[in-house]
Amino acid sequence: MNCCLRNKNRTSPGKYPIINNYRGCCLSATPSIGSKIIVDFDVSSDGGPAPLKVISTDTTIGDPNRWEWSFGDGSTSNLQHPEHTYTTAGDYNVTLTAYNLCGSSSKFYTITVPIPPSGHIIRATADPGGTISPSGNVSVEDGSDQTFTITVNDCYYNNDIWVDGTSNGSHPSYTFKTVDRDHTIHANFSPNTSTITHSAIPPGGGIITPPSPVTVNCGANQLITVTANPCYAISDINIDGTPKGPQINPYSTTFTNVREDHTIQVWFSNQLSISASAGEGGTINPSGIVPVTCGNDQSFTITADTCYNISDIIIDGVSSGPTGTTTNITTFTNITTNHVIRAEFQFLQYPITATAGTGGNITPVGITFVPCGESQSYTITANPCYRIKDVMVDGTSLGSQTSPFPYTFTNVQEAHTISATFEKLGPFTITSSALYMKAGSYSTYPVSGVISPEGVTTVECGSSPQYSMQDPRTNRW
Repeated sequence: MNCCLRNKNRTSPGKYPIINNYRGCCLSATPSIGSKIIVDFDVSSDGGPAPLKVISTDTTIGDPNRWEWSFGDGSTSNLQHPEHTYTTAGDYNVTLTAYNLCGSSSKFYTITVPIPPSGHIIRATADPGGTISPSGNVSVEDGSDQTFTITVNDCYYNNDIWVDGTSNGSHPSYTFKTVDRDHTIHANFSPNTSTITHSAIPPGGGIITPPSPVTVNCGANQLITVTANPCYAISDINIDGTPKGPQINPYSTTFTNVREDHTIQVWFSNQLSISASAGEGGTINPSGIVPVTCGNDQSFTITADTCYNISDIIIDGVSSGPTGTTTNITTFTNITTNHVIRAEFQFLQYPITATAGTGGNITPVGITFVPCGESQSYTITANPCYRIKDVMVDGTSLGSQTSPFPYTFTNVQEAHTISATFEKLGPFTITSSALYMKAGSYSTYPVSGVISPEGVTTVECGSSPQYSMQDPRTNRW
């Protein structure tokens, strides 16, 4: 390119106008004197084997406006800061040619992509129930060792390690020594199991399910059910060496979070019985361990004490609920196994309901619960200007009573009621009159107009009537 400055003798750095020569070069550009293009660039990479990514960063001086990169493997770029990946080992010359308005310049840099070291792959895998570390495709340099660690999950065990398809047994780790070829390693895991073993004595006395031995996965629950045959009873159960004694038929137990073996022994007896008992407040007859013959019936009489009733009858652990009575007869029919019966009793309290009409009160008022056999007193009081008209006890009238009137229920054995009615006193009459006595005489005679009001006056109870009187001699009140 032929660029011409208007004054070629200028030597100071700066920007000056360009004149076009006959070839039309430089046109309207204004280059800088003293800014010759100087090509330079930086190269960065991780230095590893292929594939190797190389980042080239242009640092050219001189206002370049075009870049031509050659990466030495046939690839090029016109970016200012290109990236390039080498896929094959070798030495490559990276060349940058940079251009500005008045020329170009080039520079190259040699990139070495190293040959990867000779190595091998060990493929490591594991079953569910544990892990192997490291896992997947593991690169190992030729001649080096590689150790794999086996970790077992809860409720599992490592039952084998397979190396190149051959069983090596159970190990917490495995090391390949002086690796010179590819290998495979696989860890086998299996769930832990426990065994529950049970037995029946005699074998014909009953059934235990599920059948023995029972295999249980680690951490699982297992239900064991014992059912006595007809005319047999469960006389004792021993679990892991601990006796549990007689049990109601059928009997079941659950082993939870099983992590070890267990044993159950069950004894059956053809000597049947019914265990009968009673709580406080009554009796059951017969009581205790009552022998019974298979196929027969057996009755029990339950009697509550005074001031008690039967609150519950529990048969083989199942509540029958309150009977609301003081006596009961319960019969077991066609007995083929042991039973348990228990009677519970409740101490009685009786309600006494007390009410009062207008004009007075009764205390205590309302419903009062009184323990059986005890007493409860009441006081009935009339208000001023009232009297007790009647007292009713359990529907029977006691008639009019003087206030205050006490009443006591003694040895309470049932519910009662008491009520009081009141009657207002009055109205009352006041009769007023005046008598005049003459002086010196003991005789009197009535005089009107002396007292006011005069005659018969009706007044309400509690009122205060006023009267005025006048002296007939002075006419003064």
